[in-house]
Amino acid sequence: SDVCSSDLGLGGADTLLGLRFFYSVQRAASKAVAEAASAKQQAAAAKAQAAHEGYSANRILGGKSGAQDSATRTIEVDAAFNAAAFTTTPYAKMGDLGAIDDAVLGDFIANEFVPSKMVLAAAGVDHEELVSLAKTYFGALPASAPAAASADTYVGGENRVSAEEHMTHFALAFEGVGWESKELVPLCVLNTMMGGGASFSAGGPGKGMYTRLYTRVLNKYHWLYSATAYNHAYNDSGIFCIHASCHPQSMVEMTQVLVKEFVAITGRISEEELNRAKTQLKSMLLMNLESRPVIFEDCARQVLSQGHRRNPEHFIEKINTVTKDDLNRIGLQMLDSKAAVAAIGSLKNLPAFSDIEIGLLDKEGVLPNKRRFSLFR
Repeated sequence: SDVCSSDLGLGGADTLLGLRFFYSVQRAASKAVAEAASAKQQAAAAKAQAAHEGYSANRILGGKSGAQDSATRTIEVDAAFNAAAFTTTPYAKMGDLGAIDDAVLGDFIANEFVPSKMVLAAAGVDHEELVSLAKTYFGALPASAPAAASADTYVGGENRVSAEEHMTHFALAFEGVGWESKELVPLCVLNTMMGGGASFSAGGPGKGMYTRLYTRVLNKYHWLYSATAYNHAYNDSGIFCIHASCHPQSMVEMTQVLVKEFVAITGRISEEELNRAKTQLKSMLLMNLESRPVIFEDCARQVLSQGHRRNPEHFIEKINTVTKDDLNRIGLQMLDSKAAVAAIGSLKNLPAFSDIEIGLLDKEGVLPNKRRFSLFR
């Protein structure tokens, strides 16, 4: 186990790290699923994942409407493109949730929530006092073998989940980078430059309204409900994706838009949008330092994922050195990897995976047979 404290008010940003704490739990759950000898053990892993994502099994399976339904769909799309992209996935099958009981969940916690996988973090306390408290309250925990690092092998591919719904969710993803990669910070700048959100927003400048997925996509195509870029970093690899949604009849057009935006990353990037993205990323990093919960949570995340903690000055310096050439290079590297496609909803109009691959090879990002059609309606 590791003990990390901060009494100087320094910490990092969730956006900069490009990861969320529950991914570490999902990795443990994935391993448990792979090694489980019974359906009950598999279900326990799924239940632990759902709990750490902040959603109970009932909310995930209940089909809630509105904001809850949107959040649930985001998790399901995350699961879908992870399944398409990697040889193993951090998500267990939701169909196994019904087999969970207290004993199985207790066994899972006993096997996974152990000192070798634990970080105790605090902000605004004396480090020696925190170490003393750790010994008092956690010192009796039995020793455990060091947690084995999981290897994330990116393979690409597609995962389509058919469902009759009024909205179809679609994600186009490529291989990203791991936590220790020198390309992590440039990829975070790219993620900020792409930005995105829903087609309706009460925000203005500072709320992401100047990012590419707003100015070039959401403000231009009224039939798109949402389009958001995500950057997920794992141990040895990662995923960079755009998740979008629209009415099923607009699936061809939406796919075309996303393909063109990925290809455009390899083209012209203005100094204005680059500097705006770098400033916005540094702003988010520093504003997060106003919150003590963020400080100690970031402390734990960095130690958990990287084995050490770096102060914000380190990341700001890295952000300042990012250039347009860095983003163009990353774009080319992503397009050199095999795409990962995930879709949930009515999929009748979703282009074939082979057509998407052909479009990504086109210098303008145009899908086959789309040159004669207009995207405007």
